[in-house]
Amino acid sequence: LVVRVFDFALTDVSHTRTAYGLMPPEDWHGLQWATPEQVRQVWDLYLRNLARHRASPYYPQLYAPVQYTYDPGTDTFTHHFGPFSAVMDEYLEEYHFNSFRDLSFYTGLPAIPGVDPFAPGGLALNPEYRRLYPRLMQPVFQHFRERGWMGTAFAHWIDEPAAAQMPLVRQGMEMIQDAAPDHDTMLATFFGPIADLFDLVSLWVPHWDFDMYFEHVAPRRAARDEVWYYVCTIPKDPWPNSFIDQAGVAPRLRQWYAEQWKLDGEDYWGANHYIGLTNPWVQTMSRFGNPTNGYYNLGHGDGYVLYPPVREKPTNTVIIAGPVNSVRFETVRDGYEDREYFWLLQRALTAREPALGTNHPAVLEARAAYAQAMNLLPWPPILPYEPHRLAAARLRVAEALEALDDGAPFIAKDPMNKVCRPGENQTLRVEAVGWPLPTLQWQRNGTNLPGATQRRLVLTNLTAAHAGDYRVIASNAHGSVTSAVGRLTVLLTNQLPLFLAQPKSLNRGYGTRAVFGGGVSSLTPLTYQWLKNGALLPGQTNTTLVLTDLDDSHAGTYAVIASNANGSVTSAPAILSVAAPPGSIAPQMLASPASQTVNAGSNVTFTVAASGTVPLNYQWRFHGTNLPGATTTNLSFTNVQPFRAGPYDVVIGNVAGRATSAVATLTVQTFAPYLVTTPTNLTVAQNQNAQFVAVAGGSPPLAFQWFFNETNALPGATAPNLLLTNVQPAQAGGYSLRVTNLYGAITSSTALLQLSGMPNFTTEPPGVTALRQGASFVLSLFPDNRPRTVLASTNLQDWTWFTNMPPSAAQEFVTLPVTNAPRRFFRVFITP
Repeated sequence: LVVRVFDFALTDVSHTRTAYGLMPPEDWHGLQWATPEQVRQVWDLYLRNLARHRASPYYPQLYAPVQYTYDPGTDTFTHHFGPFSAVMDEYLEEYHFNSFRDLSFYTGLPAIPGVDPFAPGGLALNPEYRRLYPRLMQPVFQHFRERGWMGTAFAHWIDEPAAAQMPLVRQGMEMIQDAAPDHDTMLATFFGPIADLFDLVSLWVPHWDFDMYFEHVAPRRAARDEVWYYVCTIPKDPWPNSFIDQAGVAPRLRQWYAEQWKLDGEDYWGANHYIGLTNPWVQTMSRFGNPTNGYYNLGHGDGYVLYPPVREKPTNTVIIAGPVNSVRFETVRDGYEDREYFWLLQRALTAREPALGTNHPAVLEARAAYAQAMNLLPWPPILPYEPHRLAAARLRVAEALEALDDGAPFIAKDPMNKVCRPGENQTLRVEAVGWPLPTLQWQRNGTNLPGATQRRLVLTNLTAAHAGDYRVIASNAHGSVTSAVGRLTVLLTNQLPLFLAQPKSLNRGYGTRAVFGGGVSSLTPLTYQWLKNGALLPGQTNTTLVLTDLDDSHAGTYAVIASNANGSVTSAPAILSVAAPPGSIAPQMLASPASQTVNAGSNVTFTVAASGTVPLNYQWRFHGTNLPGATTTNLSFTNVQPFRAGPYDVVIGNVAGRATSAVATLTVQTFAPYLVTTPTNLTVAQNQNAQFVAVAGGSPPLAFQWFFNETNALPGATAPNLLLTNVQPAQAGGYSLRVTNLYGAITSSTALLQLSGMPNFTTEPPGVTALRQGASFVLSLFPDNRPRTVLASTNLQDWTWFTNMPPSAAQEFVTLPVTNAPRRFFRVFITP
């Protein structure tokens, strides 16, 4: 074994951002029997191990998250940051973790008691959740700003969304941006960055394919987004992953490719995802699933780069120990350190080239060493890799760095700005590198602090006297360097609002959105008022200002006034520029929608075609007014009615501008009802069925109503056909159909229903005569297949009911009672 010590030092700070899925190792450490302190001990051992490997976990605050409660009665949240701040101060500033999920351990949105984040079906946000989200999260985001952690936190609430979920993704990203435009959002996708989410997602994690570099990665990095490598069940060979059956150098080589393609970080979905499913010491193939629905395999060693410290799960025993690292994880750390070599070499070139000149041998060798390292990487990768060539290139980089670096100190991590409350404690930190190791001297407001010569400056029981600008002077034999200032603010109740984040100037394309925000701290309640070009914006009194569907009228200078009981402070101005991004092409109309004439009740579709930089956004209009939801290339209506008639056009927009189609006129022709076929007479036997059939035309919708004996509407008989079942004599008679629509009405001729074996029905009045039979008089009613009613009168003016007679095939006789009336009159009519 040959050990060579180089005359330079690596920093503890990693410039490759990482996010590792680290599961709580409960089963394998017997944590179900552990005390809370033992649980935290085990978790801390795992975190320390990640830190030694320059890796950051998704959610280091697992056992000390932000605490909050929601009171529906007052519609308010209460937050408690104490334990969270204590552990994160150590994890982020001592362990140098450079990323963490904001408020969710698993991929998801923060929980609000009693409020589901999603609407039924899961493809849209619950409006109530969207309303409450800023109330929950804005105090959390402001706490991040006060501690200097806002640039480290990110939201990762959805993973690998399907195409059907894209509207939901946009809703969620807009919700987060509306609450805090300076908060990072991460999205892992099956494909490259999604144009419709530009300016909403800031950390892109695509399933990697180097073909996408020039199309997606370079433009997003030019837009100051970050693009990370995704290590999951993909990528497969030949792309370097951490599968057991890949070449041993593959995990290390990932970082060489990341350097070549200027990727900013690495999302590693699972470091120990064997919890509850498999024994990683026995089963190399990780898997998902359950005994009921079955399992599916993911890959050899996928999700296993850390192993439990025991070979079998313990029983009634607590195992306080860290994980066992795989060789693959040690190789991953080598890769992260290789990228630090590259970073140090580029830093040394920037620092030394102005003094040495571009043709100095050390400068030329440094550039040649870096180029050799990058040129080792074939595209696409070709297996097997050649470790000895990799080692030789790394050695050359180290030797070039040693020759170029003069050992002068530099600041690897500056003191951070902090905002605290009176009585709190705060530690300020710095990391300075040089060879020999530099000595340190802390200053406050430019004055040396006696005895403050360590990389940590511990301040306790803070008062207003502690507030000020802190910095560090690092010195060694080769020179000295002064850190940037870290400002410590101690909030007091009599202070004006304090801006920790100013609104940022934005360049946006046409039709997009812009969100301005400012992070303000105060111990007394705050109010806000937004300004444009110095004038008040009516109603714009929220923490953030959201502008949508941008056009030239939105361009200008924006600021916000923050006020508390002590007065007001106006933010720095932020400029909104609305213009076409370089290289973008405004929409161009290829085919405008065509005018159409259709009959009422028909279906109609207008279609438009256009070209230009994607995504293209569509908005159909009627009489110049936007049609809600009409935002695709087609506009369709079913059962068209005359109110749809009129002019239609579509406005097509993208980041480069807008185009409006020619007007297409819709003409809707209307027709009153008419009868194509009328019902016909029917004769059926008693107890059989009878069906009358009619066919009608005209502009829909058509309404139908059948009548019996012309005036009696039959309940429920509202179809073109009328079916009578089990026909009885009382149903014999005339049937007709009335058809109506919005434009008129028509009634069919009467169709007669006869019952066989009974007299034929005619339209003649029913017959009746009066006869004398002995001492009595009788009424004689002729045979008739219609029900009849007999009325009586003594003066031919006042008529009263006398009797009802059912249909009959024979002559019927009704005896008349004897009365004192000098005369009586009778008449009969068909019963309705």
